[in-house]
Amino acid sequence: MKAEPKVFVILLIAFASVLQGQGTRSKKDSIWLGTELQLGMPKDAVMSRLAEQYMLVRIGAGDDWLVESKVRPIVSYGEVSFANGKLSYIEKDWSSEDDGEFSFAQSLYGLLDQFGREGRQICLMSTDTSRTPEAETRSITMSCGGKKLIITTIDIFSGENRTKTAQIQEVLTTR
Repeated sequence: MKAEPKVFVILLIAFASVLQGQGTRSKKDSIWLGTELQLGMPKDAVMSRLAEQYMLVRIGAGDDWLVESKVRPIVSYGEVSFANGKLSYIEKDWSSEDDGEFSFAQSLYGLLDQFGREGRQICLMSTDTSRTPEAETRSITMSCGGKKLIITTIDIFSGENRTKTAQIQEVLTTR
């Protein structure tokens, strides 16, 4: 499936304008998820810091955790995973609870602005499309040094739970 070039041009122009002439890159990559998180941090320290503000919900049989609102458990702020007792994956969801285009653009701008302030000026971009009889998922991944910006659209067009959603995520990982 071929993507429209104008979408990429607009995204790259916006990304370049945010990054132009901005800050310097930090020494060690981190993601702010209510507290500063860096890969390799001990599990106990990460879990206790996050538990002060969020509800932590285990995902599956591994050592993967959703970071959710204590007040509105359906609202997820991200995910963390551990390997050998150390933080190995951090994901922050920048998507707004509001599904509107303006909110989406504001979230995207916020993340791009942060990447610019961190000095992330050289990025590699890739796209992916996955389709089943029930749904289609499209993603744009921008790898900027140790961090990734991932924009995903999900169109569930079959079954009882028909919906269209979009997500913007900031990711650090050792995987």
